[in-house]
Amino acid sequence: MDDSEDPTHLSAVEGQEFKVELKSYPGSGAAWRYVSSEGPQLVSETTESQDDSIGAAAVQVFTLRADVSGSYDLIFELKRTWESSPRRRKEIKVDVG
Repeated sequence: MDDSEDPTHLSAVEGQEFKVELKSYPGSGAAWRYVSSEGPQLVSETTESQDDSIGAAAVQVFTLRADVSGSYDLIFELKRTWESSPRRRKEIKVDVG
């Protein structure tokens, strides 16, 4: 999975959970954070390793739920906990109906 495989537009059903998967490299210390203040709520976040080698890529899986229909921008930032500015920012549009 490379960055081009990250989603840019999703559809979700009101009141049901849906997932967003983003590639990361946990060994770098940087991780994706869900930073949207409006719209779907974060239910859980997990990291799935791609393999056991040092520095291997992983997939962060964000489970979200939208309780109100509409169109929203999901905003994710890639950063280390001690950094004030994100390394990357990703916006994913979601239509909830």
